[in-house]
Amino acid sequence: MDTEPLSTRIDACAAERFGIRYLFPWQRIVITGLVESLSADAASDGDADPDGADDAEHRGRQIVVLPTGAGKSLCFQLPAAMCGGTTLIVYPLLGLMNDQERRMRDAGFRVAQLRGGQTPEERRRILSRLRDGDVDILLTNPETIAGERVRSELRSTPPVHAVIDEAHCISEWGDTFRPAYLTLGESLAAIGIPRRTAFTATASDHVVRRIREVLFDNDSAHLVRGNPDRPNIRYSVVPAVSVSHALRCALCPSGSDRVLHEESPWEPGVPLPRPAIVFCRTRRETERIAADLARSASVTTYAYHAGLPAPQRRTVEEQFFAADDAVLAATCAYGMGVDKTNVRAVVHTYLPTTAEAFLQESGRAGRDGQPAWSVLLLTPAAQARSLPARPDAALTPVETMAFGTRCRRAAMLSYFGEEDAPCTGCDRCTTGEASDPPHSAATALFLEVIATDRVRRGGAEWARILTGRHTHRERLRGAAGHPAAAALAAWTPAEIEDALDSLVETAVLRTVRRGLSLPPTSERDRTERHLPFRRSRTAPR
Repeated sequence: MDTEPLSTRIDACAAERFGIRYLFPWQRIVITGLVESLSADAASDGDADPDGADDAEHRGRQIVVLPTGAGKSLCFQLPAAMCGGTTLIVYPLLGLMNDQERRMRDAGFRVAQLRGGQTPEERRRILSRLRDGDVDILLTNPETIAGERVRSELRSTPPVHAVIDEAHCISEWGDTFRPAYLTLGESLAAIGIPRRTAFTATASDHVVRRIREVLFDNDSAHLVRGNPDRPNIRYSVVPAVSVSHALRCALCPSGSDRVLHEESPWEPGVPLPRPAIVFCRTRRETERIAADLARSASVTTYAYHAGLPAPQRRTVEEQFFAADDAVLAATCAYGMGVDKTNVRAVVHTYLPTTAEAFLQESGRAGRDGQPAWSVLLLTPAAQARSLPARPDAALTPVETMAFGTRCRRAAMLSYFGEEDAPCTGCDRCTTGEASDPPHSAATALFLEVIATDRVRRGGAEWARILTGRHTHRERLRGAAGHPAAAALAAWTPAEIEDALDSLVETAVLRTVRRGLSLPPTSERDRTERHLPFRRSRTAPR
């Protein structure tokens, strides 16, 4: 029997196998509980104390909530290296499975995948390796192990430990479009895996309860929870009447212009550092934004979403992972658990629906501990959808962070029970502007020129005037001498038309017979109460 203290053996394995000389306290708690549990399981055929075995089994059922970059992977890889047997890891995305398989092979593990799309021969070969004890780590997804045939095959040689990574998906996806997550606990019980650990970077009390219901049948499971704050990430909200223009100014050196950077949450006149990820709501938006950025500046840009063919997704993953100065436009299909440590900025073009999703995606930045930025672009439509006819109490945590008056970091962390978290960086605390959401100088200009102009003009004509690209006919109509001529010369006509369309969509402007105008006073007053874009009498220079 090994008489060396367990902590000494854990430290030795961490140093020799993984090259890690120091374990964070939360890592040590999780790893110690798992190793004790797995060791008791291995000794159960001998004279192990039954009470000790029961306690170890309890420690082998854990919900672990640790912030992105806190070393969750080591929490289950180190016990797998020390205790032997097969560890089953359930991932939500194929791209994440592929990424983790590559990393685990590099760490010396014998790894296999069980997933959809495999041929019968591929499946037989993997299961044969499993029976022969030739698999240290088996990667899969909820849908695959929900099948009775797979359950039956795994039941004959059950893994010793099941890991559910990105476990917040149980709550966020299981109740909507991936029902296999709701039968995950049943699947693990049918296979016969008593040791289960759920890992996630962020989880509210509601999400933790849902994980406990599904995976542990409301039974006892030890909760290990660290502070979800990432002090090196600075949070900012920026008005963006045109998302395309805001992104170009924020990410491309040649796209800088004074209008955006006068309101910039980072250093004025300096683009956000790269590599950067732009999270978009739809697949179409990722492709449009990637094309716009690639066309407007010399920045390597990729698009990533679940609709791409698998080989193309893998290629994009590999290219962006190796890049030091690129931008990735992606849906939420990218990022979970992908350990690209040097991402310097994450930009959201929309309001994420949950605090968990926002912090998870923001946490893709700064995993190396160096300064990083999380920027939320606030469009007129986003606020129009969120605020009208809704009291503050009905706002989601992300909406409270975006539209409220308190420190952005504190607004998010209070949702996770961290009431006294000091701010290490947000635009509210840096600028001291706590009374209103940020104003848009560009929007003020649009409203000013349209309200005071004596000629009705459509969006396309305004785009040409404001960029200084008017036609000969428009010059004859006085466009060249217009007070606002070339006022937004750094914009493209398409970006201005996009901005005007968004203001029409939210009733800040309206389309009339001969062009654009402001709505009637009563309607305008009602609308502007719900928008961050207050009309100003001072146009940007």
